[in-house]
Amino acid sequence: QDEGLDFDEAGEGDAHVSLTAIRALETRDEAIKVDEEDAGDLVARFSQIDVRRGGDDGIQLTEQGPGQIRGQLSALQAVGNKKYGVKVEQWVAEDEARTQEPRGALKTEAIRLAGNGKGNRIKAHHVSVN
Repeated sequence: QDEGLDFDEAGEGDAHVSLTAIRALETRDEAIKVDEEDAGDLVARFSQIDVRRGGDDGIQLTEQGPGQIRGQLSALQAVGNKKYGVKVEQWVAEDEARTQEPRGALKTEAIRLAGNGKGNRIKAHHVSVN
């Protein structure tokens, strides 16, 4: 009951994560977390995802180091999480004064965000969400 699913990739290489038909309820931390650190991209394809009442963000995708976040979220619900329903952040170095890499891109379709503590929008840093 810490994180529901927690994926970490460090060093050179990409993190490719495809998830379908996942429910994560009442976790103490993030329901789904994917972190990619150092050189490489984070590629996520999530469909039919339901994350509710988590103790942190519902879904968190983080790219730190040279690389980009790319992917698609469809048929996703994030409801009643303590922080954001969905948070995606891309940095070369966290809190860098000037962005050093091309912007990532995340496509979304049929997303429902409701009752999340820090708001009901996708929180993004240096990632285009459409």
